[in-house]
Amino acid sequence: MIYRLTNLLLTITAALFLFGELAQAAPKIVDYQRHVPRKYKTKKRQSTKYIIVHSTEAGLSSSLRSLAKRGHTNYLVARNGTVYRIVHKNYRANHAGRSMWSGQTSISNHSIGIELVGYHNDPFTKDQYKSLKWLIETFQKQYKIPDRHVLEHYRVAYGGANRWAKK
Repeated sequence: MIYRLTNLLLTITAALFLFGELAQAAPKIVDYQRHVPRKYKTKKRQSTKYIIVHSTEAGLSSSLRSLAKRGHTNYLVARNGTVYRIVHKNYRANHAGRSMWSGQTSISNHSIGIELVGYHNDPFTKDQYKSLKWLIETFQKQYKIPDRHVLEHYRVAYGGANRWAKK
């Protein structure tokens, strides 16, 4: 998993290059916000400086259930490229956990979280990369986020070791 996450940014960069010349139409977007429990209180993000990309290590239905249960991401990209909006882009999602980047702590307060459905031993799909590219470019334009602030979760997370990663 660490290897996969380490290479995620390189893969995203390659996907941006490969699909860069194609006219990028918006992917199918499904509004999944009604599945977030009412007890989850939405609050505006303090700022939007980063985009954090995650891998679910689960299938679509399981990911949707667990991510919506506690508002753990803004967007989820399914293997077929469908984008699920879980927490609106203007609001804070609890996606980064204990986190820090360039002296900034609590990265969830300053970022949009995007999850890709998949497992560490199964490559992401072309459809996922196309949708991810569209999301990243859209948010970069809207919030003026430079490429260097599009990060994988492992780069910003700190704390205890991941129980799923072999040592």
